[in-house]
Amino acid sequence: MPESITFESLITPAGALVAAAAIKLLVDLLKAVIPGVDARVSGALLAFILSAFLYATAALALPSLGNALNANGYLGIVLSWLGCATGAIGMTSAIRHATAVSREHAVEVLTTPSEGPV
Repeated sequence: MPESITFESLITPAGALVAAAAIKLLVDLLKAVIPGVDARVSGALLAFILSAFLYATAALALPSLGNALNANGYLGIVLSWLGCATGAIGMTSAIRHATAVSREHAVEVLTTPSEGPV
């Protein structure tokens, strides 16, 4: 994991993972704080837009920091953004799936008669 979060670190696998977690948390925060966002806008769309904004900002900031970007650099940014957006969306899906499975398991445990001591 990068020691500090910078625009350069966003292009690394660890940086994209940290960015995905931050985007997921930001989406959750927006849905909790702004009334109606949850009902009107999907979390996946919010993650897509917010991560695109973050990586577009990185693409604009890196050359100004003295890091000249060529075609391969822009490809790295696009692929990192793709990983970040997919990761942010995947985290939400994984949490929902785990919650649903644990609820189903809890219902099975509560409704299955026990055989008692043998």
